Amino acid sequence: MKKLWLPLLAMATLAMASTFAHASSIAVSDTNGFTDLTPIISLNGEVAGPITQWIAAYTETVGTSTDSLSYGTGDLAFYITVENIGPGEISDVNDYNFGTSETTVGDITGDISFAQDALGTVNILLTTGLTNGQTESFVIYTNSTTWVPGNLTFADGGSSMDSGYGTTPIPITPEPSSLLLLGTGLVGLAFIAFRKAKPARPVLHLNM
Repeated sequence: MKKLWLPLLAMATLAMASTFAHASSIAVSDTNGFTDLTPIISLNGEVAGPITQWIAAYTETVGTSTDSLSYGTGDLAFYITVENIGPGEISDVNDYNFGTSETTVGDITGDISFAQDALGTVNILLTTGLTNGQTESFVIYTNSTTWVPGNLTFADGGSSMDSGYGTTPIPITPEPSSLLLLGTGLVGLAFIAFRKAKPARPVLHLNM
C-alpha cells in the first residue's frame, strides 16, 4: 500500500484527461465528384452483418461545404462512403443523433431515398442494395454548426451498429461523464491509499 497512491493518481489523471481530448482532423480525398468539403474530423470503421454476412467498410467525415444543398456558411455536412466487402447485401444505412437539426441528403454514386424520424435518425435506403465490391457515397447536409460522436447502423433486415457522428449528444452512453466519475473515484482511492501509507503517529503514555 505504500506506493499504491502514485499509480492510482496517474490512472485518474489519464481518465479525466481523455474526457477533454480532441481528435485531429483527417482530410478526405476529392472522390466521387464531391470536391468542396472542408474537413473537420473523420473516422473509418468496419462492421459485419448478422444475417447475410455483408461487411461494411466505411468512412464518415464531418466538414463544411459550399455545395448547392448546403444550408449556409459554417453549417455542417456529413460525408459517408461505404463499401460492401462481404458476400451479402446492404439495404440501408442509418445515421443517428441528429436531434431536431434540419437535414437533407445529396447522393453521389447511386440511387437512394432518405427520411429523418422524430428522434433525429436519418435513414438512407439503398434502392438497389449494395452487393460485394460495390461502393455508395452520400452527404447529409444539416443546419447545425456543432458535431458530437454518434452511431451508424448498416442493415439487411438485421442490423449492426458502429461509431459515427451526429449533431446532438447520445443520451444513453454518457462516456465523458463516466470517465470523469471514474477519475474522481480513482482520486479518492489514491487519497485513501496515501493516508494508509503514512506512518502512524506514536502514542505517548504518561505514567501518573
